[in-house]
Amino acid sequence: MSIQTKYSDLNSELTLWESSESTITIPGVNLAVTKQDDQITECRLIFQVTPETYQRINTENLFNLKPEIRSPIAGGKFQPLPEIQIEATLDPALLPTLAENATNAEEAATYLQKISQEQPEHPILSTYSWYALEVK
Repeated sequence: MSIQTKYSDLNSELTLWESSESTITIPGVNLAVTKQDDQITECRLIFQVTPETYQRINTENLFNLKPEIRSPIAGGKFQPLPEIQIEATLDPALLPTLAENATNAEEAATYLQKISQEQPEHPILSTYSWYALEVK
């Protein structure tokens, strides 16, 4: 049983939607794709946002950052610095759609960029399809 995680940078911003009228654009996205025995088992976005963008993410519970399921802050009070890093994982129900269009991190990054331009309301591009795992 072989498990591998490969990374790829998106060479552009990624625009995700939260509703048909509202989007959020994230720059500097790094994509991590984990495969087990040649099958994609996880896809993660790792990106940085400004404190203002994080405030919007926090207030609107984007990336499923719901207060009732958050862990307590470790190591003291949360201090938003110039850049806040968020790591989010794709809803496992959408992994088959990703796997139909990509076999590795580079192809997954290309696919996300393509649908961002051609199908901006694709379910994979919804902030509700991604679950924040870590904010630091």
